[in-house]
This record gives sequence, C-alpha cells and structure tokens, in this order.
Amino acid sequence: GAVWQQEQIVARWPAAESLYEMVGLRGPPPQEVFRVEDTALQTVTRNGDTVLMADGKLLNGSDRDRALPRMEAVLYGKNRTELRRWEISVPAIRLTPGESYKFHTELKNPPAGAESFEIFLARR
Repeated sequence: GAVWQQEQIVARWPAAESLYEMVGLRGPPPQEVFRVEDTALQTVTRNGDTVLMADGKLLNGSDRDRALPRMEAVLYGKNRTELRRWEISVPAIRLTPGESYKFHTELKNPPAGAESFEIFLARR
C-alpha cells in the first residue's frame, strides 16, 4: 500500500518524500513538474570583465508542494557544442502548486562563440 499510494502519502505528509528517496523510490523527475519560464539573458561589463547574466523563473506546475530541484545552466556554441556548464544556486525550499521561484545566475567572462543557453533541472 505505501508504495502504490506514494503520491497520496507525500501529499498528506510532505516529509515522507525524503523517506521514499532514501529507499530509492522517487517521485516524477523535476522536468515533469517544474517549468522554466521568462528567461532573459543580458551581457554587461563590470570592473573590466564581461558578465553574462541570466534570469528567469521556475514554476511548480504540479498539484502539490515540491522541493526546488537542482538547476544547471549550459552555454552552447556552434552546432550545440557545450562551452560551459555551471550550477545555479537555489535554496532548499518547497513551492506550493502554481508558485514560482525567480532565479538569477552570472557567468564571468563567458567563452567566445556562445550562441545559445539552456537550463536543466535535476534531483537534489
């Protein structure tokens, strides 16, 4: 019963989510319940350095509270060649259904030839 009703149990007792994870039973992957929205890139010069700034928001599109996932940013060059990957610092908080978290990340002196940018979500 506890395995088959995992979603219902966690919905009533959110702390149970970490217990399920300890025994290898996880909920849906973050990309199925969170949406990255309103991303914006900007390049500025600060103290003689080029700084790439990325902003956006992460929306909990599920029907229950969810812990913020880990976030990574990837900068691509020509032919989607990965130029740089870094983790975006996010707090260990939970979002209620429909709630969003605004994120901001910066990359000092990004590599030349960057053509695109993508955000990836991963389990904590």
